[in-house]
Amino acid sequence: MAFWAPPKRVPHPVQFDATNPVHFGFVMSAAQIRAFLYGIAPVKDAAQVLTMIATIEPSVPHFEPSSGVRIETTDEEVRSAASSGPEDIGSRVDQVIANLPKPTDCAAQHIRIQLIEFEKDDDANFHIDFITASSNLRALNYDIEMADRHKVLSHTCFYMFFVKGRGEPKYGIIGHMGT
Repeated sequence: MAFWAPPKRVPHPVQFDATNPVHFGFVMSAAQIRAFLYGIAPVKDAAQVLTMIATIEPSVPHFEPSSGVRIETTDEEVRSAASSGPEDIGSRVDQVIANLPKPTDCAAQHIRIQLIEFEKDDDANFHIDFITASSNLRALNYDIEMADRHKVLSHTCFYMFFVKGRGEPKYGIIGHMGT
């Protein structure tokens, strides 16, 4: 049985369009969160943000798959690859940590990073907007139903209170931050 057989859907790239509300929502919410992270005054005027986007030259190279990479195409191949042993991620983690700038380097360059606490009930922090936009971009990639802000908020509340047991909800959005 082929890996991408129904009900699985093959993802496809989505071309960025600043006039698309989902694309714009992602850029706007990510920019607001990043501005807060670095202590920069946010630009919350949508027209001004659109003007800024228009001045940016896209720098994302066209994707070309690496040669010699094997992609599992059946469920059996996926199980076989998973059972061949875990990756040695310890050395990769050490490498990433070694490449992080030292706190003294950040201070010398006047880089200040603020801790961001996830807060679902504060609409001014763009957290739920970011999760909504990220989720909907994924939905566009896979041609699945998009969710409105209310649905994302209710699912986030469920995750925080019932799954995580009021634990650390910030781990629930790490996947979105990486996308």
